Amino acid sequence: MDIFLKFYLRDLQKSFPCLSISFEMELRKHAKLSSDLCNQEIEMDEFDALSETQDTLLGPGGCPWDRKQTLDSVRGDLLEEVYELLEAICENDNDHICEELGDVASCWLFMSKLAEKEGRCTLRGTLSGVREKLIRRHPHVFGTSQASSDEELKAQWDEIKRGERGMERRKSLLDGIPVTLPALARSQEIARKIRRSEISFETASLTSEERLGEQLWSLVEKANENGIDAEEALRKVLTRKERLFRTLEQTMDSSRSIENAC
Repeated sequence: MDIFLKFYLRDLQKSFPCLSISFEMELRKHAKLSSDLCNQEIEMDEFDALSETQDTLLGPGGCPWDRKQTLDSVRGDLLEEVYELLEAICENDNDHICEELGDVASCWLFMSKLAEKEGRCTLRGTLSGVREKLIRRHPHVFGTSQASSDEELKAQWDEIKRGERGMERRKSLLDGIPVTLPALARSQEIARKIRRSEISFETASLTSEERLGEQLWSLVEKANENGIDAEEALRKVLTRKERLFRTLEQTMDSSRSIENAC
């Protein structure tokens, strides 16, 4: 679009030498707005196409496997796709990230349609609900709040969450931490909440297994003190060690092949 605008402006300036710079800038601004709107329409077209594809899979004459799935049966699929996305991010592989983001989006949309099919909620309700939540929890952007520092924003976020529907069912500071989180990530969140409460306690005599657990807990607390994501830190170490092992493994296999050839 920019190349066509450039030729159009050149012709205009030839016909009207007194064409003001402000008019040119205004024209460019409207052209950019038109381009942005066009890109947004293309993105929505892609979303609609994906939605229609999944409707076909779930509809009469669709895929037998897809049609018999439930929210409960595909829970593991979502977890697997999210972990594959995390792996792609750790590898810093943009093509892989793009692919895995698509898989996560497809899995989310598929689960939303299953939820609608099971009468739990609607896709429209899901989207409008999360949009309203984002606006409600960011009054410093969409409202009149003056919070600006990380501490102020965190306190504001927590205060807003406490007033939201469903929060009255929580009796403990630890309520709301998913039990399905990986143990390391869950322990870090629990440790963070306990530390915030200023409640301290000691554990009685322990078995060898429990002592190891306590040592891991101490590492989690140290991670919190230093602002480190323990799960992510361990994941990066595993990725590095796995990559090193595979490299050494290939080197050894190559050496064996050479020896056998001799």
